[in-house]
Amino acid sequence: MDKDTIIKVPKFLISLGISIGFLATVHFDSFYLFTSIMLISMVFVFFEYKESLKNGKKLLIKKFFIISYLLLLSCFTLVSNIIFYYAYNTDSYDVSEIDAVVVLSTGLHYDITVFTLEDRLDEAIEISRENTSIPVIVSSELDTMHYLSNKDDMKHYLIERGVDSARILTTHKATSTIKNIKSATTIIKEKLQKENPTILFVTSDYHTARTILVCSKLGINGYVHQSDSYNIVGNIIFESFALVNTYFSLNFSY
Repeated sequence: MDKDTIIKVPKFLISLGISIGFLATVHFDSFYLFTSIMLISMVFVFFEYKESLKNGKKLLIKKFFIISYLLLLSCFTLVSNIIFYYAYNTDSYDVSEIDAVVVLSTGLHYDITVFTLEDRLDEAIEISRENTSIPVIVSSELDTMHYLSNKDDMKHYLIERGVDSARILTTHKATSTIKNIKSATTIIKEKLQKENPTILFVTSDYHTARTILVCSKLGINGYVHQSDSYNIVGNIIFESFALVNTYFSLNFSY
């Protein structure tokens, strides 16, 4: 590799590493590990054959990169459009027909996600005031919930804002959207003694498509109530990876 290439490789890899590190911090699993390895491998191969590509040599490799780029761009465009569509198009519901409300948790690693979770909880509070008989299900992961502004967990956040503690049920260790929804649904069925309860999932607009996908695959009778999101560009990028990951997890792991 020439001098310019040697200088540019570290800068590019640093940027790529930061991006991958962000995804790994928020939600790290085998899917992101595989994606990271593939991306880094493509970067090294690209710079190894950079001059050959410029000179029109190694035609097969050149075609590989062009096709790979177009394929990735097409997939990202398709998935991001699906996310945008469901972010602004959800089924309407009658709150009086809802059997339970579930507040889906989110990773709490920086201020924006704290605001995101608080918005979801605030929306759940408003819904609980409209229908005072329905239970509200939240996560009880105290190790992450201390990032909330009131320095306490989701349950106490609701109690301090007027929700009766007797109405609040908790799930444990919801490390993914799939597990969060499955765990909450199981608790609701046991509590209400209903085989197919109507559940309202409160989540962010960008997270709607993934929530609907999980409910559809698991046969859950669910609706989605959306809260506003922050950093929409960053959320769409992450959510595109997460939606694909969830699709494969549902079809090959459950």
